[in-house]
Amino acid sequence: MKHSELSPATSTTLSRRALLQILLSAPALSLAPLSLTTHDTQAMGLEHLSPATSLALVQVARLLFPHEGLADEIYLGVVKDIEADISTNEGLLHSVAETPILLNKAVARNWMQMSHDAQIEALAAIEDASVFGYLRNRTIESLYRNPAVWKLVGYEGSSIEYGGYLHRGFDDIDWLEDK
Repeated sequence: MKHSELSPATSTTLSRRALLQILLSAPALSLAPLSLTTHDTQAMGLEHLSPATSLALVQVARLLFPHEGLADEIYLGVVKDIEADISTNEGLLHSVAETPILLNKAVARNWMQMSHDAQIEALAAIEDASVFGYLRNRTIESLYRNPAVWKLVGYEGSSIEYGGYLHRGFDDIDWLEDK
């Protein structure tokens, strides 16, 4: 399967190497353990992804884009979007379903039971797999279009319906010192 078949409509200029360097140095990786179980993913009623694969994909999304205070249920939205992609691109199913297998091979045991550091090392080991690029791009698109995430990161949302940013806070930089 070609990488172009795996990529969602959005793209990013962040290279895999830069992303992994950020991940490996990020203090936010002291995330709480995953609070979801396969029962939670079963309750989603997914047609294509198994509960175990869905749970692994939630953990991949959490590790790729960790946010303190962001509930695991928000990351489930990424899995729902992956499921929707599979519904329109059946060829994607095999690659996505193989992700936990690739990660397990990278650590020679059950990836989900490993420490965060070992999980990140396994992600680094599969960064050249086309599915990694797809998962990274899909996670970016799914997370950062979610209004719950906007609130967490301080984004106020679209301003076009209010006349744009010119008269609506484009210069309210309260974190920058006045000179």
